[in-house]
Amino acid sequence: MNKQILVLYFNIFLIFLGIGLVIPVLPVYLKDLGLTGSDLGLLVAAFALSQMIISPFGGTLADKLGKKLIICIGLILFSVSEFMFAIGQNFLILMLSRVIGGMSAGM
Repeated sequence: MNKQILVLYFNIFLIFLGIGLVIPVLPVYLKDLGLTGSDLGLLVAAFALSQMIISPFGGTLADKLGKKLIICIGLILFSVSEFMFAIGQNFLILMLSRVIGGMSAGM
């Protein structure tokens, strides 16, 4: 297996690890921050919707600017979004982190 495929697999692993770690933590936010079930549903939907909207543009940007650059930008933004989610103390910050995370996953 060549090096580029391994790097791609590793990137996909990191993204799905981040996505998979957020969902089980959401009920803790329900309790600690006083969020409703609807709020949690919006957080999950915000990620998916922003990923869906950005994906076509991410592909176009990758064609114009280079795949490696767009993947690196996406990973950096995803890291920022996960950090924001970890320290977020209100619904607005959590929502912003999920939107940024979805956008970065769409890259």
